[in-house]
Amino acid sequence: MLAYTITHQTAKEYVKRFKANQKGALKVWNASKKVPPSKNDFSNTPISLTMNAFTFSIEEIKILVSRVNAYNKTNSKKANAIRFYTGIKENRFAGIVPGAPKLIPCLVFVPVTGFVKGELSPQGKYTPPKGGTDLSSIPSATTGLQSRGTMARDASEDDSAYYDFSFPCPDSCPDNPL
Repeated sequence: MLAYTITHQTAKEYVKRFKANQKGALKVWNASKKVPPSKNDFSNTPISLTMNAFTFSIEEIKILVSRVNAYNKTNSKKANAIRFYTGIKENRFAGIVPGAPKLIPCLVFVPVTGFVKGELSPQGKYTPPKGGTDLSSIPSATTGLQSRGTMARDASEDDSAYYDFSFPCPDSCPDNPL
């Protein structure tokens, strides 16, 4: 059932690629503009990504939540949040679909234990947030969910708690997004 789990190493590679491109090499432009940026806008940019939103599969989100719920039933450190890491991955449709870019943006989802949101009490006392800890794996034996194999590349992904099931817009959004 875990079609979109990815290994910890794959998640790190996606995020590392994004971070490396944050230092001026990556420009993201709003795809709601019908005309792509000119060459002058990206003269020193080896990568340009087109995106303005992401779409997520409800089915995969439900599977993630059910895995977290099963994990929480058997563990004292409860997963109480989901973190999204921004990444860049290779497009599996590049070279197959005409015009498909080689690299596309993605969001890597991972459950988090020990997250505490920041709060401001009625008396004005501020409690800063605590980021918690990424939950890198949820044993499939704990949840009873096994990989469908549609995206999984190896058996270690069955236990991985890292997910890549975001679809960047375009192409997964209507022509007139917000």
